[in-house]
Amino acid sequence: MSKARKNQVARLDKLWSKLVVEKDQGICQKCGRFTENPHHVFLKSKYGTRWVLENGINLCAEECHVPFAHAKPEAFMAWWRHFVGEETYLIVLASSMDIKIDLDEAEETLKNI
Repeated sequence: MSKARKNQVARLDKLWSKLVVEKDQGICQKCGRFTENPHHVFLKSKYGTRWVLENGINLCAEECHVPFAHAKPEAFMAWWRHFVGEETYLIVLASSMDIKIDLDEAEETLKNI
């Protein structure tokens, strides 16, 4: 990966994280604590959803991010699916299967949110 592309990916990751925290008003969506700890529901390696806001949720580090989302991924996914609803779940799931993404388009989308 070129240095320019790496820089763009890092810029997009930072912008996505900021927007997820803003979307969730700095509140852990599982327990209600104030936090700034965005979590990718579908892995970051799935570029189709890496910068999709619906694929992000703000979770506290104490109880909900690593101890729940990472340690119990099946339980977390069932909870998240119920939390966002079936329609959003299916849209994000389908997007997660995309293997190529236009970084410029992703950056433009995030900047216009």
